[in-house]
Amino acid sequence: MPATVIQVTDPRRLGAGVVPLLTGAIGFCPVYPLLGLNTCPMKKV
Repeated sequence: MPATVIQVTDPRRLGAGVVPLLTGAIGFCPVYPLLGLNTCPMKKV
């Protein structure tokens, strides 16, 4: 079976795939605080 070769001709496509992988791996998205988003559940009182 031949090896699969992926050729990225457009750097934006590479970034579109690498950025979600990195943010998922580190568990933090630097854009969320800039937009005021918070995905943590609210604390119960």
